[in-house]
Amino acid sequence: MPAPGPLGTLAAVLVGCCAVGAALAALARARRTREPLGELLDRLGAPHRMWRAVRLVRTAATLAVFTAATLSVGLLAPLPPR
Repeated sequence: MPAPGPLGTLAAVLVGCCAVGAALAALARARRTREPLGELLDRLGAPHRMWRAVRLVRTAATLAVFTAATLSVGLLAPLPPR
């Protein structure tokens, strides 16, 4: 497989930046939407470890989805059209 040229490298960087931006936007939206959950956990007296676990699960799920999408687009992009 030939090495990617400067245009291919630029395209890969652009796709990576877009994926990171989309992931950050999704995480910001998730932060806003979890405020009611935070109030509920406060009222129930949940420990702070549970807060961290919820944040970790949401972050991991978001990163897994965006990483899979980025990798699949990155692998399919250089294929010739049929």
